[in-house]
Amino acid sequence: MPPTFQRHESVDEFLAVAGAFLEAREAENNLLFGISSAVRSSPELFAEDAPSFATVADDAGRTVAATLRTPPHNQVLSWIDELDAVDAIV
Repeated sequence: MPPTFQRHESVDEFLAVAGAFLEAREAENNLLFGISSAVRSSPELFAEDAPSFATVADDAGRTVAATLRTPPHNQVLSWIDELDAVDAIV
């Protein structure tokens, strides 16, 4: 079964799903933590163009990738070991 892509409505929902996955490789994923923290602490800075948050889960339901975007900036991807997850994102 291919990986499953899921959008998240808020930074809190995103971190609830992706947090443990991101923490497992904290050094590689620190940009996602930093941006998530900024969105959480100062949401008014992102009110005009809402950020987007998403995760990818494998067939066992484990998070295998996370991504976010704060317009006008580019998409930021987590460290990804399972390359099939990239196909689900794009």
